[in-house]
Amino acid sequence: MIYHLFIKFLGCAFVVYLILFCVPIHAQNCESLEKELKSHVKFLSSDALRGRMTGGIEEALVNSYLETAFSDNKERTICEISYRTSYQGKLLKTRMSTCFQNKKQVNTVLVGAHVDHIGMGGELSKSIGKSEVHNGADDNASGVAMVIELQKYFSKENLPFNILFVAYTGHEIGTKGSEYLAKHWKKKWGNCIAVINFDMIGRLEDSTSSLFVSSNNPDFFQPQKLESPKPQCFLLR
Repeated sequence: MIYHLFIKFLGCAFVVYLILFCVPIHAQNCESLEKELKSHVKFLSSDALRGRMTGGIEEALVNSYLETAFSDNKERTICEISYRTSYQGKLLKTRMSTCFQNKKQVNTVLVGAHVDHIGMGGELSKSIGKSEVHNGADDNASGVAMVIELQKYFSKENLPFNILFVAYTGHEIGTKGSEYLAKHWKKKWGNCIAVINFDMIGRLEDSTSSLFVSSNNPDFFQPQKLESPKPQCFLLR
């Protein structure tokens, strides 16, 4: 099942995050952007992917989709990070898709979203005992859709930092993918100066869209909450 009620807000969410980077986007692009985001969410949350469980056979289909989406960027270096982890006493082999945009800078911003969900349910589900596809449209096909489109957009921008885009696996079983990446950060990626993570960004609880910003470095910025009265698409000049 596709949770279509949140699709119309994704274009707005994309623009809000672009504001943080101080780069322009034109209003006429919002409609096409919304279509692209919806297309990503529809595929990633389809029944055919059976809930995108870490290490499942559908994971290869997800990675193939991500690699195709990333391949439009000529500056990028696409790779899969393979690692092993365990869950419920079973050894799992899993792979994360990454796309590194090398802007020839010393510092790098990590932009990520977990692509895995809870598969057919089980103990990770609120409906224990039932075996059915948990599509994970909001959690977290919405975040991955954002990462795909941000990768496309920033491939055309000259930035004072590199960007590493990552679709984490192993999140639902204990944030295994992000933990592995942190422990195996590659020298060629440069110094990681910031991490931006997108998780469940597609559904708004009311008419007020909120953006929470926080940091463990008080010299960078203070934790704050930004609000706008109504989701909309902005024209920045």
